[in-house]
Amino acid sequence: MLAQALWRRNLKIDYDLCSDNKHAMRPIKFIELARRMAVLFRGDPAGVRSIVSRAYYGTFHEARLLIEELGYPVPRTENGHRFVQVRLLNAGNDHARTLGSLLCHLHERRKKADYDLEEAAYESENFMVEAIARTDRAARILDECCAEPARTEIQTGIAQYHARINSPGG
Repeated sequence: MLAQALWRRNLKIDYDLCSDNKHAMRPIKFIELARRMAVLFRGDPAGVRSIVSRAYYGTFHEARLLIEELGYPVPRTENGHRFVQVRLLNAGNDHARTLGSLLCHLHERRKKADYDLEEAAYESENFMVEAIARTDRAARILDECCAEPARTEIQTGIAQYHARINSPGG
């Protein structure tokens, strides 16, 4: 029931606000897939775990696009996840900090869903619903991050963070 309610919600979120839509695969497609799967695979342990993973990756790639559009290439390795999180957490903007925190939380949940196969709690409807709800919240905050003046504040904050970590003794 909760999964169907999530699918039917008509959220007015522009997941591609920062994106130039030149990419063949748009991150929103992961989030849309997670929503469809929430209806189709409710109660299926592998389905629930996959939903959490897709929701995270959709959110991560949207945040990655923002960071890259601000001028900071994200490593295409496992370090890319932490790179995006740390830039958002240290951007000096409340929206970015909240987005970074949500992304960290979703990343941890995704790892639990993908790797902790012995824990049945990661197969529950509540686990899935919470992941989708956090994804929705992250999308709304991402919209705020992409709008001025937050976008410029975030870009400036990341530049200051880079100056601190690249300075001698930083």
